[in-house]
Amino acid sequence: MNFISMKCPNCGGALEITAEMERFHCGYCGQEQMVERRGGTVLLKLVDGLAKVQRGTDKTAAELALVRLKQELDTTKQEWEKVDQNLKLRRKSADNVGAVIALLLLIGGMIFSVFVCYILIPTLPSYSIAVCLFISMAFAIAILIYYSIVTSRKQNELRTQAWRPFGEKIKDLEGQIEINKRICES
Repeated sequence: MNFISMKCPNCGGALEITAEMERFHCGYCGQEQMVERRGGTVLLKLVDGLAKVQRGTDKTAAELALVRLKQELDTTKQEWEKVDQNLKLRRKSADNVGAVIALLLLIGGMIFSVFVCYILIPTLPSYSIAVCLFISMAFAIAILIYYSIVTSRKQNELRTQAWRPFGEKIKDLEGQIEINKRICES
């Protein structure tokens, strides 16, 4: 078996390399090395040295990625705030519409009650007018409550649907930030 005699680039210890060897550890310092053959020459490369360069490159890339990811996270949160403000304005507008509808129902119910009590049934006692007004007010209030509940549910569904893509993106960005922080700290 043919051996090539070389010195360890890390510690200077004597090495004997066979033709089949591609990777090995120095018997003196334990440094892992790669054998590279090119046109009749044999070179030794420190594997750890490559790993250190790779770690340094990874750390630099992670630091750059952190800056970009944090900016993207801030932008996404700002975009969500704008969407959320828009949804709040819509809800306020819907609440105002609900109040107008309730007021119109209340007035309409009162007019209808008076119309029924005075014109269609003039023989009813006077307290029946109060009963008709009470019933019309209760009806208007019931409709207002129903409208408020339905509107609130729809607004919550809209907010949830609007939040979903923002929430997923924010969660993903925060995960990527944590991964890159760990790379920078190692």
